[in-house]
Amino acid sequence: MFSHCLVLLERAEPAAVKLLQDLLTRYPDHAPGWEAIGQALLRARKAEAALACFERATHVSPSCTRAMGRGSALRMLGRVAEARDAFDEAGRLDPHSGRATFLLALSAQDLQDFAAARDGYLRVLANNPELVEAHVNLGTVLQAMGDLEGAKQAYGAAVRQRGDTFGRVSQAMTMSPKGELWLDLESLRRHLAG
Repeated sequence: MFSHCLVLLERAEPAAVKLLQDLLTRYPDHAPGWEAIGQALLRARKAEAALACFERATHVSPSCTRAMGRGSALRMLGRVAEARDAFDEAGRLDPHSGRATFLLALSAQDLQDFAAARDGYLRVLANNPELVEAHVNLGTVLQAMGDLEGAKQAYGAAVRQRGDTFGRVSQAMTMSPKGELWLDLESLRRHLAG
């Protein structure tokens, strides 16, 4: 029944609401099913409903992925401090989850706790140096902290790994109070690429 409900949700069929009510009555403690429904609702940008599903699944059987789902729904709702707590919980449930560490750092960045965000991105990159998004985010955090040279090193790592990040990086460099404006973008690209 959960699989059928997923199909209905993905098609935005009105019958999904009735089926969700039936599932709640018949299978209130089926954590994997509620987690799957929560993921589908997140993809559909229905954060309130997704949060309810993740909370139900977490209540039955806590896991790193369920805590990350809760955090993602809370972040989508603008409840960033609560999202940070959920991502912290996810990291405690699976200390080896790079994704949980990344999301915790991202929520710290959202809350302008730049030191915690920097430390989180550095932990992620220690185990996953190929994660371009962490390099870019680390650059923006370092730049916000006033470390432009460190930011350029992080940006350079991102650009060297994936050239299509250059546009985002060049824009980020001008957005912070401590930044740089390069009129010759090809020179900037070469400078970052090292």
